Amino acid sequence: MAVFLRVPTSPIPSPRCRWFTWVETSAVVDGKTSLLKEGEWSDWIPIVFRTSLPGSSVLQNLGVIPPMQGIVRLFMKQVHPKFELYVSPINIDPLSPINPISVPAGLAPDLARRHGRFYTAGIPEDTKSLSHGALDEDQFLAQSELAMQERILQYRDTLRRFQRGCLFFYFGATDLVQHMFWRDRDLEHPGRLPSQEDRYAEVVDDIYQQVDEIVGDALQAAGPTDTVMVMSDHGFTSFRRGFNLNSWLLEQGFIRLRNPSRQGQWEMFLNVDWSGTTAYGLGMNALYLNARGREKNGIVKESQWNSKLNEIRDKLLEVRDANGQPVIRRVDLVSKIYPQADNKIAPDLIVGYEDGYRASWDTVLGKMPREILVDNMDRWSGTHLISADLVPGILVTSSPVRINEPDIRDIAPTILAEFDIATPSQMSGRPLFS
Repeated sequence: MAVFLRVPTSPIPSPRCRWFTWVETSAVVDGKTSLLKEGEWSDWIPIVFRTSLPGSSVLQNLGVIPPMQGIVRLFMKQVHPKFELYVSPINIDPLSPINPISVPAGLAPDLARRHGRFYTAGIPEDTKSLSHGALDEDQFLAQSELAMQERILQYRDTLRRFQRGCLFFYFGATDLVQHMFWRDRDLEHPGRLPSQEDRYAEVVDDIYQQVDEIVGDALQAAGPTDTVMVMSDHGFTSFRRGFNLNSWLLEQGFIRLRNPSRQGQWEMFLNVDWSGTTAYGLGMNALYLNARGREKNGIVKESQWNSKLNEIRDKLLEVRDANGQPVIRRVDLVSKIYPQADNKIAPDLIVGYEDGYRASWDTVLGKMPREILVDNMDRWSGTHLISADLVPGILVTSSPVRINEPDIRDIAPTILAEFDIATPSQMSGRPLFS
């Protein structure tokens, strides 16, 4: 992709803004030139990536090699005194997807033809740009709203066209907004900025009010025999402190380093001496034994698995913060809570953190800082990756729920029951309405 910029050498008077700039991209299919003022977003701009392989242009013209086309949005952050232009992550073009992005394959192009191009990234809200300062809070919220309006447009059209069957529609904005703005509603969060005071304290409430209107659309569209279910797979709470699980395992003697003087300098366990390591943490809540026969350099015999896991679990439950607060609420054996899990790839323990704590940013990729507990100063300040009982999801239904303590495992059997289909034996859930 090439972006060509023409910036005027002197201010251009305008009742709308102080400065203008021309933004021109040579990769636009129709040669379109976008005029952006400071603080303005562009429409979706298609860009084509061309390969330099010999004869590639001929092969592309013949359709042997499809053109690799993506789409981006531009945001003119600032023109003067310092020029700043934001270019979104490249999304797969739904009008010309280089990889499958919908099932059936024609659904994405059909949506794009009806409503225009749209975000196709799995998480359209650009949280990393907010965390790293490429976008400020207001700019991120504007970007998130662009994605939300695309979804709402598709949702309302889908509701209008839907006639029979099961319609599922997902909105992810409530999740991402809470991840990024939870500290603004938590006076005790260490990353909260006094300079912002309560400026963003109502952002989470605002997104739920917006979604409430969306639920109203579904209720209005539903017929007298239709069932409407609104659900989330988890709730939310504050992520104040990060637990360096691998640092703790090192401190307790479950991990051995090749070079102890280089502790905390390498990720992905590059400094680990596996011949002296019995357990490690990878990802947010998972702990694995360095099991013989499963791991490349495993040392823990199968006869030792249960005793070693119980030892680690008991010690984890004793971890306390400096103020005496328990860090970990529960530690579950995967073999007990997920008996059908494949133990060749599944973790051995699931660590359920207490409210306010989560796996640290460093530990999830195998880094081992010297500190066991650290303040979370990242904008990503809300979490649900803790003990599940502390962050229950939402369930709202148009029909009365007739079972006690419903959970997410009951959703699939409920949908099947609505179509008079028996619950398969491998499902552990129950129909909600019977």
